[in-house]
Amino acid sequence: MKKKNILAENMKRFGTKNLTEVARLDPRFGKELEDIYRKLQQGEFVTDEIIDEMGDFYEEVYESGDLKLIQLYDNLRSVAEDEPEDQFPPVIALMKYLDSSNLKEQGEPYQSLGQKGEIPMLDPEADTAHSEQTLDLLAKSYELIKPKRLDMTEFKNDVRDLVSIYKDKPAGTATMTAYMNAFRELYPIVQTRSDFKGILTTVTNKIAHLLKHARSIEQGDTSSYGYRVHPWQKSKGI
Repeated sequence: MKKKNILAENMKRFGTKNLTEVARLDPRFGKELEDIYRKLQQGEFVTDEIIDEMGDFYEEVYESGDLKLIQLYDNLRSVAEDEPEDQFPPVIALMKYLDSSNLKEQGEPYQSLGQKGEIPMLDPEADTAHSEQTLDLLAKSYELIKPKRLDMTEFKNDVRDLVSIYKDKPAGTATMTAYMNAFRELYPIVQTRSDFKGILTTVTNKIAHLLKHARSIEQGDTSSYGYRVHPWQKSKGI
């Protein structure tokens, strides 16, 4: 499946704009999202659920006129074919927004496992290992689309430096754009392969994930990430 800038594409189609009134969604939307979250907690792959079940609400989400909802919805759809650990953050972000915006029937607000006291909020050893693993995967993917003569000796250190600079800046599109541009200035990309778009998507997702993960550590809670959730489920015999 080719990934697209779904938001930009469909803003034109539906003429979406900010609305002052809150649009309520079909209650099934929240229930489907919670089902995806439950399956992720159990270590299941949810590609079909994100594409099919969440895809059923495509027009309803866009016609709501809620730009934040649309962006979060598209963030989730964009990771449909990614690893479960990369699907957790957009699922959780969308769940939190539904709760805070009163877009679905009220129930228990979302709480991470750490907030519930079921596991520690942070696991420094696992958190560091996850960051380094993501950095390794980023380096391997980027190497496939880099200029041939570009030196990658300091690649990992450079990315760490970028993350340390931008993790303390206000979260939002402007910061993420500046962060991505800074990465591209240091490490440009060339299109030399037929699978270029897929590799570029992986690089973009990994570099974005590193920043989001660093912010989670800074905020003191990584307990909703897949690498934290799955060992907990396993220890419970789930």
